[in-house]
Order: sequence, then structure tokens, then C-alpha cells
Amino acid sequence: MKPLSRKTSTFITTNLSRLALIIACLVTLFPIYWIATASFGKSASLFSTSLIPTTVTLVNFKNLLVNTDFLIWMKNSAIACLGGSLLSLFFTITMAYAFSRFKFVGRHYGLLALILIQMLPATATIVAIYQVLQHLQLLNKLIGLILVYGGFSIPFNAWLMRGYFDSIPRDLDESAYIDGANEWQTFTKI
Repeated sequence: MKPLSRKTSTFITTNLSRLALIIACLVTLFPIYWIATASFGKSASLFSTSLIPTTVTLVNFKNLLVNTDFLIWMKNSAIACLGGSLLSLFFTITMAYAFSRFKFVGRHYGLLALILIQMLPATATIVAIYQVLQHLQLLNKLIGLILVYGGFSIPFNAWLMRGYFDSIPRDLDESAYIDGANEWQTFTKI
């Protein structure tokens, strides 16, 4: 039997890879399609709907918006996520920049603490976080949720950002200082 030519072999492997990716996309997107068709159907159960809807109705969306506090829930989620993200972003970037560019007492132990915090599972800290929020009277308040969301992501992100700042040559900082930039201008513009 004659071996396949390189062109034929490349064609087969490329098309098999594409077929595998198409199947993976279909498997991944199928639950989204299923939920979308169920939301436009009249059936009360997700499992009793057909994959191709026979009738399209907006009753489920009307019930969601009229009979629940869905818009309030969405507003609260947006505030909590956006606030936590901004809080995390500010502290992550400033902390990473400080660990990357400044030499200070405790820097080495601070970096080790960031790694150790990442090793601790989040479930091990739930009781402590609950007690802190209770003591600060931040339970059932958006600011408490923002602090928790922001605080959980800071150590890992700061470790990653520190690596990024370490990859930026210090010569750029020095040239900015020569041009008259202060530390904050170097941080924000360079």
C-alpha cells in the first residue's frame, strides 16, 4: 500500500481537527440553545420542551419582569461585580507595581504571603470572612459583597501583574525620570 502524500495527510488532519472543533462547539453551545428555546416556549418544565419550538411566546419573560424583582437583582449584581472589579483592579495594579519597582523592608515576605494566600482554599476562609463582615456590620450590604469579591482576586492577580511589571525594562522608568516624570506619572503613563 502506497503511503499518503504530505499534502493529502495535511488535508486529512486539518479537516479532522476542524470537525472535532465543530463538534466541541456544538456540544458547548447546545445547553444555551436548549435554555433559549425553553424560555420562548409555553411549557413549564425545561425537560418537556422540544428542541424546535412550535410556538413562540414572551410570557415567561413577562412573568420574570412583572412577578419578580429581577431588575433589582441585575442592578445589585452589576454594582457588586463592577465595584469588586474596580477595587481589585486598583489594589492589584498598585500592589504589583510596588512589589516590582520598589525595594522595601518585608518585600520578600510580602511576596511569600501572596503565594501562601493562594494556597488557602476559599472555603476555609468563609467563617472568618462572615465574622469580619458581621463585626463591621456589612452583612446583607452591597459594600460587604464588593469587598469580598475584590479581596479574593487580589493576591493571584497581583502576583501575575508583578511578573508583567518585571518584564518592562527599568530603562523606561529611568528615561521618564530624566524627562521630569514623578513616580505616579511613571506608573500611569509608562
